[in-house]
Amino acid sequence: GRDSGLYSGLERLFIPLRAKDKAVGVIALKLPTSSPLATDQVTLLYALLNQLAVVIHREMLLDKAQKIATSEQIDNLYRTLLNLITHEIRTPIAIIKGSLTALANPSLAGNAEQREDFFNEVVNASDRLNRLIGNLLDMSRIESGQLKLNLDWCDVAETVHAAARDISAEFPESRIDISNDSAYLLRSDFNLLEKVFYLLMRNAIVHNIQNEKTRIKVNLRSSETKLLITVEDNGTGLPQKTENNLFAKFSRGNDGVDGLGLGLSVVKGI
Repeated sequence: GRDSGLYSGLERLFIPLRAKDKAVGVIALKLPTSSPLATDQVTLLYALLNQLAVVIHREMLLDKAQKIATSEQIDNLYRTLLNLITHEIRTPIAIIKGSLTALANPSLAGNAEQREDFFNEVVNASDRLNRLIGNLLDMSRIESGQLKLNLDWCDVAETVHAAARDISAEFPESRIDISNDSAYLLRSDFNLLEKVFYLLMRNAIVHNIQNEKTRIKVNLRSSETKLLITVEDNGTGLPQKTENNLFAKFSRGNDGVDGLGLGLSVVKGI
């Protein structure tokens, strides 16, 4: 380019940015005057460009290291997810298949009680499978930004009651007390908000399933500008050092409860 031995008629001077014998880019300079650069100016220019090349090369190395680390994290997450899905989805499928095979056995034709037991097993396993797939789809939509909100004015208390009805139908032995000191209308997505309360309450129950009298208290309080909703249970509480991972994807407790560990991450995502 300009003032050089090659293509000196060009307006700009093109200089490769080199770091450790590697070109990391090319810089094009449009110089303010038509006269050649002085020797000290050239020296200063190349010193600055050498520093720039070193910085760019360092950033490239950091970016490459980050991509490698991210790739390893994705691989680990993929393996974890694959193992979880393989186990969690195969289990209800196996239950459904085994129960349907048993129901097809002619020897059970006259045993109404056993047939009802197998039928209930199929229903419960189907619900479990539906829940797993629903949580996976919700998490996928949340993370991809594809979760669309259907906003309308909703009575928050009614969303809590709707979630409580679903919980009571699924866990008839549980007790849910709702204290409502609020007449709060919120512009929100009724179905998604109901799912938040349903997942919170269900999480409380399944992790205290050994407690025959699981009790959940939901309290709603509001002022003119604020709304506070608390969901409490009478269980054993959180194990130590689990608070930081409480809303992380695929994070599960060590109490042997089935699931992918997505419920609370969906709650946080919504």
